[in-house]
Amino acid sequence: MLPPTVPVAANVFLSLCGKLGITAAFHLLYVYTAELFPTECRSLALGECSAMSRLGSVASPYVNDLLGQLTSWAPSAVFAGTSLVAGALALLLPETRNRVLLESQQLVKNTSLLETPSSRVTNTEDTKEMEIIVKLSHN
Repeated sequence: MLPPTVPVAANVFLSLCGKLGITAAFHLLYVYTAELFPTECRSLALGECSAMSRLGSVASPYVNDLLGQLTSWAPSAVFAGTSLVAGALALLLPETRNRVLLESQQLVKNTSLLETPSSRVTNTEDTKEMEIIVKLSHN
């Protein structure tokens, strides 16, 4: 919260920058989440993640009202703290650059996102499926 002596234009500018950052992060995580799950359960996982984000959107006005009555800086501190924790936890997610999107849960069991796609495949059927996926991803 800015002191009352700060011009209104600066307050509006900083508020809009915050909204821009929140919107960009939401859309970035929405795309990234789709890369983490295999195709057969991707829509379910995205739906669950979206439901949790909507739950946070519903709860935020109540947090603002309840904590705002105690002190003016508390809601901002809660929102900033949860954002920093979420950002720090996002750093622990695996890198998906140049990796094949997995098609089935069986491939998830036999493959790690941290390794090359064909290095941990154990059975011949999975090997053939993985080779097809790799060929299609390079086209």
